[in-house]
Order: sequence, then structure tokens, then C-alpha cells
Amino acid sequence: MSTPVRPEVSAEQIEARLERLRMSIDVQSAAEAFQQAYSATYTARDPEHLVTAEVSGNGIVEKIRLGSTAMNRPPEIVEQAVLAAIAAAQAQGRSASHAITEQLDRQTQELAAATAEYERTVLEPLRRQADAVEAEMREAIQWLKSQ
Repeated sequence: MSTPVRPEVSAEQIEARLERLRMSIDVQSAAEAFQQAYSATYTARDPEHLVTAEVSGNGIVEKIRLGSTAMNRPPEIVEQAVLAAIAAAQAQGRSASHAITEQLDRQTQELAAATAEYERTVLEPLRRQADAVEAEMREAIQWLKSQ
């Protein structure tokens, strides 16, 4: 008979780690965080502080405020300032959603790595053992049939 393979880390330890990782990926909390990011209002100014823009979490412009000095500037400059303020506010919203997505990606990658470790250190040796036992059983059956 074959000798059982003993992994460095027990199957129970790896299974417990997998369960902790599965529990750490809190989809409900992530969904709530996305909802908060989507429901929030993001405010930003252009580099010259001529314009302040507020956008919703989905990037829709809600308010534009012109500073007092904006009225003394050429329309093209004010236009560029409006666009810059809007872009900056929208970037804040994207950044909030991106941070949530990155966290979920990290957790998912960690779970995938732990699953691969479980496969490599626990399941593959067990499969090899089962194959060896099956081969031994077939040999024994063949021997018994030949007797």
C-alpha cells in the first residue's frame, strides 16, 4: 500500500483559511459602499479657483458656481475652468468606486491563491493516493481472479 502524503499545512488549516477569506469578501458591504459612492456628491474646483462644480455619484453635473473673479475673465477661460472643475469632481467619484473595486479584486485574488494552494497541497495528493489505491485494488482483483 502507498504511504499517505502529509502536506506541510493541514487540510483543516487550509480549509479554515479559505473560509476566513470567503467570509472577508462581504459582497453586501461592497454593494452598500458602491451605493454610497453612487449617492454621494463630489465637489471640485478648477486650478485657478474660478469655478466650483458639484456632480452626482454617476457623474451628472448638479451645480456650477462661478467665483466673483470669473466674471472678469474671457468666456473661453471660464469655459475651460467649468470643464476642468467638472472633470475634477467626476474623477473623485470614479476614484471612490475604483477603491472599492480594487479592494474586492485583492480579496478575490487572495481567495483564488488560497484555493490553488488547497488544490495543490491537499486535493492533488489525495487524488494521487486514490489513484494508487485504485491501482492496487485492480492488481489485487486480477490476482484473486487468477487464483
